Amino acid sequence: MKTPAFLALLLFAFTLFAAEDVRSRVADGGTKSALSSVIDPDKSIYGIPFGTSEDEFIAKCGKPTGYLRLSGAQTAMIYGQSHAFVFEDGKLLGLRISDGIVDWKLSRKLPANTVFDGMEWQLSNGIKKNMDLLQVKNILGDKLSNNRYSRSYQTEKAQVELDFSHWTNMGETDLAYRLMGFYIKQGAAEPDPFFSVPDFGLNNPGLGSTGILLDCNTNLALPLISEVVTGSDADKAGVRANTVILAVNGIPTKGKSPEEWIPMLERIDENHRGTLILDLMDPATQATNRVTIQRSTFLLGASNVPIEAGTIGVVIAPDFSSGLPQPLIVGVFSNGPAAKSGVQPGSIILSVDGKPIQGKSATDWAKQLRGESGSTVKLELSHFITKATSQVTIQRK
Repeated sequence: MKTPAFLALLLFAFTLFAAEDVRSRVADGGTKSALSSVIDPDKSIYGIPFGTSEDEFIAKCGKPTGYLRLSGAQTAMIYGQSHAFVFEDGKLLGLRISDGIVDWKLSRKLPANTVFDGMEWQLSNGIKKNMDLLQVKNILGDKLSNNRYSRSYQTEKAQVELDFSHWTNMGETDLAYRLMGFYIKQGAAEPDPFFSVPDFGLNNPGLGSTGILLDCNTNLALPLISEVVTGSDADKAGVRANTVILAVNGIPTKGKSPEEWIPMLERIDENHRGTLILDLMDPATQATNRVTIQRSTFLLGASNVPIEAGTIGVVIAPDFSSGLPQPLIVGVFSNGPAAKSGVQPGSIILSVDGKPIQGKSATDWAKQLRGESGSTVKLELSHFITKATSQVTIQRK
């Protein structure tokens, strides 16, 4: 079995609290009182209501093992090796459970003596740890959404993201995927900062991608292709599941982290234009081969896709060809405002309303591109291939 290494809580930039603040809160996380094992995403975590203050939480559960400041007004209290409780403005907002809450190597160094370590948790709808994907689907039905990297569902008051581990010795069926953790956060689902299209199912190759899904936790310390989406660019090139990627466009993958592997596959660099060259190896036979994938996902018709109010109808992905991340338009909805203004796929956004956008986060890109319905936004563009620059004013949906 291969256990996922999750860094979800560290995806946010954080700064350490003052040393005195950390020492006042962090201890060995001793048990204070008995807790329920049930987690209700709309009401409570182990019987502790959402909205509980940090001090009230500590009084009930003991001091945390670690304490982090996340983005904005959010903080996280880490308990043991697997739990991180998220607070906003000092009030309980969500929960992250993972076998490796910080990083699987670092998490093994954390003490496992809190009230939450070894907790046999279950969600209020009956979903439990180690359930296979088929069991989860039977419980959630069409409430379970699926994208390239995760599965999630929305309750009345919360978003629940589920983490599955792939037991490769059981093949590729739903029975081979076991639930290992989740992230619950109160509030409506946040919009994808890359303006991803709605889920069309596994047969959709994915925009700006090649249709390769990775198992980033192999004993070989190399990216293992766990799935190749039917009809995708990778599928057309003959890429098959259960092969290891040795290099991407001549750049070795060994020695790099899982967080680096996915951008390597998604990056569209100037030297290779719309192609992706992979050096692959079959771990069973040690046989190697090289495949060239022709990207075909720059273009996007999808005239029947609803355009969200306040957006311009594009799909963007990060491009690193200049060294700093910048938004690359990989898809333009033919029925959207951007298409009507002549925006073409393959354009890099240089500025929004005269403000440079290079080097900023995807969240910042989303905030700058979104606006009031019917308002206008002025983009400065540079086409990725031709380098031709242009300016366009778009009226948001």
